Formats: sequence, C-alpha cells, structure tokens
Amino acid sequence: MPETNGEPRYDVKWQDDLQGKKNCDISLVTISCRYYPESYSQNGKPSCSVSLCLGDEETIASADLYGDTEAEVKAAAEEWAATTANAISAAILACYKLTA
Repeated sequence: MPETNGEPRYDVKWQDDLQGKKNCDISLVTISCRYYPESYSQNGKPSCSVSLCLGDEETIASADLYGDTEAEVKAAAEEWAATTANAISAAILACYKLTA
C-alpha cells in the first residue's frame, strides 16, 4: 500500500444493508458533465460544463465546452470525461504499481 502524508481526507462510515451486514463505501472521484441547450447560453450555442471532483466537493479540474450542435458538445464532453477517467485510472494503478 502506498504511503500517505497527513490526516485521512475521508470519513469512514459504516451503514447497515438490507440483510443485516455492514457496508462502507467511499467515492474517491466524481466526473460530472452538465449539458446546457442554447436557450441557457449567453452566446446562443449549446455548452457543457465538465469537472473532476475529489470526494464530494473539491473540484480539481474543470472546463466549459462549446459547440454549434448538441452532438458536438456532448462528443467533446464524452472525450474529456473518458480522457480524464483514463488519466485518473492510470495514476491510481501506478500508485499501487499495477498496470491496466
């Protein structure tokens, strides 16, 4: 297991499941994509806000994506999300000295 510095960033909370067992789940990262049609945009074009969050709150990367069509914006968001997910996955695997 890799060494860490400082205090834990996440509270471990055990919860009951439906069968009387206990579960503890922690969401390490979240990739969020929010599409906005042209009616919500200041420039009259569709857009998407994308972000990478550590835990539930700390945004560590984000971008605003624009295009002429909904399909263009969604394709750009999907590429950003996939590229970001691949980078995070590679970093975690490298930390544990594993490969994909």
